Amino acid sequence: MSGIIESSDRIDVNESAYVTGTVTVGTSIVEAKVGVERLGNRQYLSIHNYGPNTIFVGPAGTTVATGRPLFVDQSIDIPIGNLAVYLVSEHANNTVVVQELG
Repeated sequence: MSGIIESSDRIDVNESAYVTGTVTVGTSIVEAKVGVERLGNRQYLSIHNYGPNTIFVGPAGTTVATGRPLFVDQSIDIPIGNLAVYLVSEHANNTVVVQELG
């Protein structure tokens, strides 16, 4: 092989099902999704924190004490399927870019 690594992570991903958008994160939890509903056949979720503060990522009920920190200019890619992921911060007006792939 010439440096190509095959990965089963993306075998079932339909790359034509791809949406991206911004989400404002504050002190109340908000779902990481683009638009009113998450992509129906979503397989992967990508979140990038543009700041200006740390946000916290996790399941329903996530708080700043229980969520995984995502610092400014950090990203996380989650092979989550169509399960909900939530975001919260200690401060208002944080911008994240959410990308959903089906």
